[in-house]
Order: sequence, then structure tokens, then C-alpha cells
Amino acid sequence: MKRFIPLKTENIRRFIVLLIIVFTAICEMPLQLHSQQSMDTLGSFWKLIPAPGIKDIKVMSVDSNGFIYIGLWGEGIQRSTNNGTSWTDISNNLDNKYITAIEFDSVGRMYLGTMGSGVYVSTNNGNSWSPYNNGLTNLRVTSLKTHGNGIVYVGTIGGGFFRTANAGVNWKQCNKGLLYWDISCMQITSNGSIILGTPGNGVFRTSDEGDTWRRANGSITNKNNLFFNE
Repeated sequence: MKRFIPLKTENIRRFIVLLIIVFTAICEMPLQLHSQQSMDTLGSFWKLIPAPGIKDIKVMSVDSNGFIYIGLWGEGIQRSTNNGTSWTDISNNLDNKYITAIEFDSVGRMYLGTMGSGVYVSTNNGNSWSPYNNGLTNLRVTSLKTHGNGIVYVGTIGGGFFRTANAGVNWKQCNKGLLYWDISCMQITSNGSIILGTPGNGVFRTSDEGDTWRRANGSITNKNNLFFNE
């Protein structure tokens, strides 16, 4: 007659833990499979398009015609009129090809920000460019935003904030209350307030088009290397 050998409590505990692990793994398999299938399905919405053989694309913008423009660091600007199938270099008479910003105003004027040569304007979709820097005493443009017909704002490294009300014919420096003049990024809110990000002093805000500035850091503790979502 075989003798019954009782299982030790510790062995029973280990066996139960093993069952729980196996059961959990089996339950998670359908969820993981579903997630992978969802990712595979989402992948079908993406299509690789040929881009210029340039590595450093700094900015991108689309005009009212659906034309795509990309600004290249050291290589100027290129345009695609067929959703990226092909690209055309439209740098033409640009003296500076270090592009930092591409914007359009409400009447179709196109503005380029450059690192070292200020602002260029085109009225023919980039086929030709003209510098518009009268009063723009700092030409190292980091950010540029349009706001209506002919109103343009510019952020610079070392020169702070500038604005124009006549499409760049004349610029005015507006830094009252702006304690830090290195601007890294800029956004305009729905109510017309302008928000500036700085690499070291956080966020500044104006509600009077730059006439006066005040800090807007709130609970931000790290004020370095700020960037805004475009």
C-alpha cells in the first residue's frame, strides 16, 4: 500500500503562484494581438513620399493652395505642388539659406525668417524674394508669426521681439518688460495674446501686441529650452 506524502505548504504556495502567472499570460495574449493588429492597421494610413536629398529640414508650412514648403538649414527653401511627389528649389535670390520660419499672411504674402539676414518676403509663391528689414536691428530670426493683413511678429536671438503693421516695410522693437531677449519660440492665442518662450527665463506674455510684457511661468520650474507645439 502506497503511503500518502503530504505536500509542504511552501510547495503549494509556489504551485498557486505558477498557475496565476500562466493564467495571466493566457488572458493578455488576445489583448496584445489586438494592439498589434491595430498598429498594423494604422500603418496603412502612412505613405512614404520622396523628399529632397537634404538632411536638415528645420521648418515646414502649407499655403492656401495646398503647396508644401520646407525650410532647410543652409540649403534654402523648396516647394512641392503635388503633395511631395517632387520638389523644386525656390531659393533663387536668397542671400541667406539658413531658414528658421515660413509663414503666410491673409492676402498670400509669404515670409521667411533666416538666421543672420532677417526677413524675406515673396508675393509670388516663392518665385522671387526681397529682404524687408528696415528697423529690424537684429537679423537672427528664430520665430515669426503673421496676424492678419500685414501684421507680423518676429522673435530674435539677442534682440528680443519686433513687430510690423505694414508687411515688413518698417519694424519696431518692443521689449518693455521683456527681461530676456533671446527668443526660442512664439505662439498667438485665440484672443490675440502673444506668448514667447526663452531658453533660460521661461515664458513671457503680452496682450497689447508687445507694448508691455510680463512673466507667465506659473508652475514651470525648468525654464530652459522651451518649445511650443505648432
